[in-house]
Amino acid sequence: MKEIDENEILNEIMKTRGFIEDFHLVLAKKDLELLNEWNKIWIHVFKNSKLDKKTVALIRLAVVSLLGNERAIEHSIDQAITAGADEDEILDSIKISFIFGGVTVLVKALSIYKRKFNI
Repeated sequence: MKEIDENEILNEIMKTRGFIEDFHLVLAKKDLELLNEWNKIWIHVFKNSKLDKKTVALIRLAVVSLLGNERAIEHSIDQAITAGADEDEILDSIKISFIFGGVTVLVKALSIYKRKFNI
């Protein structure tokens, strides 16, 4: 069995996601095996998705908006842009999350949207 390498996993996370979150760094130091397994699941789900990258990015944005994670919302907007989504598609994704999560979801996500698009 191959030994788990912290830098290799973190580099792979950066390559597949385009960012590293604080929880990745904590797990890299405190529970590298869990980080490795989490990364394998992430890759499996997204690598085997029949959805195109833009659709996946917009779904991810709606979900993280519902969860209220500001950093994840920001990263998800960046990923949606990279995948080819325009401002209106990103706004639609946020509005869908609002239907299920309420006004606080909308307010938080739109404040990040405003910053991203200099509105």
